[in-house]
Amino acid sequence: MNEHCFPGQEFTRTAPCKQACPAGIDIPRYVRAIGYGKFSEALAVIRERIPFPSVCGYVCYAPCEEQCNMAKISRPIAIRALKRFAAQYDTQQNSKTMPPTGKKVAIVGSGPAGLTAAYYLAKLGHSVTVFEKRPKLGGMMQVGIPDYRLPKNILDTEISNIKNTGVNLKTNSEIHSLDELFDQNYNAVFLALGAHQGSRIGVNGEDTGQSPNIPSQINLKINNQSRLEVDPDTLSTSRQGVFAGGDVITGPASVIEAIADGRKAAISIDKYLSGQGIIDEVLAPAEEVSPQIPLSLTSERQAPPTPPPSERLSRFTEVESTLTEEAALEEAKRCLWCDLTLITDPVKCVGCLMCELRCSYRWDEKFNPMKAAIEVIPRFHKANDICFTEKCDQCGLCARFCPYGALVLKQGRDEVAY
Repeated sequence: MNEHCFPGQEFTRTAPCKQACPAGIDIPRYVRAIGYGKFSEALAVIRERIPFPSVCGYVCYAPCEEQCNMAKISRPIAIRALKRFAAQYDTQQNSKTMPPTGKKVAIVGSGPAGLTAAYYLAKLGHSVTVFEKRPKLGGMMQVGIPDYRLPKNILDTEISNIKNTGVNLKTNSEIHSLDELFDQNYNAVFLALGAHQGSRIGVNGEDTGQSPNIPSQINLKINNQSRLEVDPDTLSTSRQGVFAGGDVITGPASVIEAIADGRKAAISIDKYLSGQGIIDEVLAPAEEVSPQIPLSLTSERQAPPTPPPSERLSRFTEVESTLTEEAALEEAKRCLWCDLTLITDPVKCVGCLMCELRCSYRWDEKFNPMKAAIEVIPRFHKANDICFTEKCDQCGLCARFCPYGALVLKQGRDEVAY
């Protein structure tokens, strides 16, 4: 074995689900809150990073689930379904808006990128106006996603919440040039035009000679994919004070990726307007982690209820329903809490080998310590050595099953013993 033994060592663990989320939602934290029965707090954690928790609960493609450590043991946590469940418990406890800055921002396009940028910029105190050329707001969320995937009342409610931050929303307002916006004394512009023309997929007859979904008088640098060219770090374009994001720079993508661009644009625009670019929020109180949620490795993944295929073929109804409270609580028990720090305390180790047995079953589906990624080496008359092989991915199972506190998980100063 190629081992690394760590007496009294702390391991900072990074939750792969959070890393995979384009918007950086603290997934383990909100899943844990659901497990504690604190549903409104779970939603507040989600709202710390996105203004569309319900929409994402319905339509996100869930890249987080692809990276979930639980997938290595059974099936990934139903992260998107849990987000949709939490979104029902909206108490609208948003943070306060900063005092007015006197700066004006124009946002062209009311899709997820545009509305996200508008939300955060308004909360920073800027005067924000969103221009939408269509009669309804929402961009492709409104016109590109069918009702059976995203009920429009859900979308309209979340747009209303954004409007309540002070954003001025103008429909039937097509913008033809940047000059007309700067002539109205806007200090910055964010182009979130979308990509309603779609992407080419390499089939005969698709090249109709259409121009990009960009007004001809915008006069910005466009790349060979007919997308606006921007600095990838700041989303700034070739014209000073003009930023762009979402599908207009990437081509058709996902709602969560557009939201991530909206966040990035809000940060860059605020800095451009002499702000600090701080949009992170704390909407949920610091949690006290305790072992009252038992880890469940044998429970089946809780899938959202769906109507039978015959009903789906006969009428356009929602494909999925929201998890029940019982199912959500059960699903939250499957989370490995990959965000918590792992601490070894060899002094407390009695050599029971529970950690080795549990770990080996995960890797080999048999209780065989030789297959484990952790090894306890007895040292008579002194503390045992707790060692990890290179295949250890710090899933934390060893700590969840250690009966003597030789392996524990910690958040901040709070240790969680099992």
